[in-house]
Amino acid sequence: MKILAVDDDWLVLELINSILDKEEHEVCNAFCYDDAVTLFEKEDFDLVITDIIMPPGKDGTKLISYIKEKSPELPVLAMTAGLENAVEDYVNWSRIFADDSIGKPFNCEDFMGCVKNITKG
Repeated sequence: MKILAVDDDWLVLELINSILDKEEHEVCNAFCYDDAVTLFEKEDFDLVITDIIMPPGKDGTKLISYIKEKSPELPVLAMTAGLENAVEDYVNWSRIFADDSIGKPFNCEDFMGCVKNITKG
């Protein structure tokens, strides 16, 4: 499976790559909205995993909206962390647009459970 992973924290991308490499998935990384859109327009992906809280104006919600407008059937997993009281709200809110969501930090089993659930794999 070919996956686009988007996060402004390279450590999170390293973790995602490590988890998905064990499952033999091909992962392309993007650090921001613009990089993600460029990759999305050039390549075909089976799944997009994106952070929600990134620089204002070009955060994960904007990316999810863009992806779903262009490719409504493409599964999207949203991630978020940060504001303690807001994480659950962000996770629940992102489910409106994404196919599933997970709070950070996450464990490998929960992460892969989300990936397998939304890709039916």
